[in-house]
Amino acid sequence: MSEKITAEKEFVSTGNVDFDCLLNYKLAIAQEYGVDFSCNVVLPEELQVDSFDLTVILGNLLDNALNALKKAEKKILEIEINYSIGMIVIKIENTFSGMNNTYDNPGEHGYGLISVQTSLEKYNGKLQNDIIDNKYIAKAILYNIKQKAK
Repeated sequence: MSEKITAEKEFVSTGNVDFDCLLNYKLAIAQEYGVDFSCNVVLPEELQVDSFDLTVILGNLLDNALNALKKAEKKILEIEINYSIGMIVIKIENTFSGMNNTYDNPGEHGYGLISVQTSLEKYNGKLQNDIIDNKYIAKAILYNIKQKAK
C-alpha cells in the first residue's frame, strides 16, 4: 500500500505503516478542501489484524467524511484511533451540510459501509453512526486484537 499512496506532508507518524500511509494521504486531501482537522492516534506498531481490513474500514469511513466535508460550510474533521486492552476504536467526526450528500459518479458508490461491516464482522466488531451537535459521528470498534510479539 505504501508504494501506491504517497503524501507530500506527514501529519501522523505512529510507526504503524498502514495507518500512517492511509491517514497522511486522506489528511492531505482534507487540507486541500480547507478542512480544519485534528488527528489523535495511539496504536502499537505491530498488531495481529489484517492490514486490508484496517484500510477498508478506515479508508471508507474517511471517504464518506471527506465527501460530506466537500459541501459543508464549516469544515471540521476529528479523528481518534486508539488501541487498548485488545480493542481498536476508530472514531471519525465531521461536519456536513444536510443529509443529502451526493457523489459525482453515484453508480460507483454505495458499497463502502457494506465493506466496513464485512471487515468488522471478522473481529466481532461493530459500527455505530450518530448525529450529535450537527456532526456526523462514525465509530468502528474491533475486538480481540493482539499486539504481535517482538
